Amino acid sequence: MESIRSKKITSSSTFVINKKVNELRKKGIDVINFGLGESHFKIHKIIKDEAIKAIKNDKRRYTRVEGADTLRDAIAKYLTKYNLRYGKNDIIVDAGSKHIIFSLMLALADPGDEIILQAPYWLSYYDQAKLAQLKIKILKTNEESNFKIDPDELDKTITKKTRMFILNSPNNPAGIVYKKKELEKIAEVIVDNRIYIISDEIYSEFTYYGKHVSIASLNEEIEKLAIVTGGASKSYAIGGWRLGFAASKDKEVVSALEKIISNTTSCAPIISQMACAKAFSKINDSYVKKWAKLYKKNGEYIYKCLSKLDGMKCVKPEGAYYIFPNISCFFGKKYKNKLIKNAEDFCSLLLEEGRVATLPGGDFGIKENFRIAYGISHNEVIEGCKRIVDFVNKIR
Repeated sequence: MESIRSKKITSSSTFVINKKVNELRKKGIDVINFGLGESHFKIHKIIKDEAIKAIKNDKRRYTRVEGADTLRDAIAKYLTKYNLRYGKNDIIVDAGSKHIIFSLMLALADPGDEIILQAPYWLSYYDQAKLAQLKIKILKTNEESNFKIDPDELDKTITKKTRMFILNSPNNPAGIVYKKKELEKIAEVIVDNRIYIISDEIYSEFTYYGKHVSIASLNEEIEKLAIVTGGASKSYAIGGWRLGFAASKDKEVVSALEKIISNTTSCAPIISQMACAKAFSKINDSYVKKWAKLYKKNGEYIYKCLSKLDGMKCVKPEGAYYIFPNISCFFGKKYKNKLIKNAEDFCSLLLEEGRVATLPGGDFGIKENFRIAYGISHNEVIEGCKRIVDFVNKIR
């Protein structure tokens, strides 16, 4: 029998939509997949060679729970590019940044404690917080605020029961990036209230206009309260290899994480650890920048295309590889006599009739929008936009 805890959450819709896409493609149906947030480029030779080397050298045993020294040293050095000052003992590695974030919830908060999320949020934050039995408080944003929170509202939302706030910049699903001055104001609120901030920086390499700024780099006070999370999934296109990390100056945070991880995943896969140690230390910045340039091109193309559609509102993406258009103007209208009541109907019809996979915004905390993930080739982006425009033009 399914547990009450399990009944309170749903399967990740990104993987649900990807399964549908694969099923349609097996039937010979051509689908543009704007659903899955995954980097599409090929694995760098350095990563593949090191993984093969690790296998040939019979690397098969557990590493220490925190991760191999060589990998944590490489991550610490890698993070200096963002003016972050961590040593290897400040870093703990896990099987993906998704599990790192969930482990932080378990490690730093008790059932009934509060966690603050910005909407739109990455969909797994919400269900993870439910699994951890935390009280979720939402700061809703919109197009007028460029999907960015008001620090004063954050301050008003914090209570004595609040344990943490999750910040995601560059952002999934909105593609927005917080500027240094904006981060400074958020940091003041965090420091004044002495709560943790989990800074999810998994898309740090994909910042289009200027260099990524980590909130943990601003000053020593926020550095003590910030926990930076990241990984190799997006920057090196190896999501399936499951390698994430957390960095914290608070020894109690690292120790608490170690307890959780040692009793769940034990450690990250050793093959991935060996390969990623090389990735973080040896792959030139120009390699990832090449793909960031493509994703910037993709985002600008989609924004330009969809902004022309009557009634559709878009915020121009500044990072990651997502755009989050508002489609509420289509609610109550019909496509081929089929009523579009909400974003779920819109996305379902777009897949069924337009052969384009996307995700409804309700999964991300904003019911009026839908998410387009464009970590794919530019030719696919062009075709996908054409199909969306054709679909929308038939809505009456």
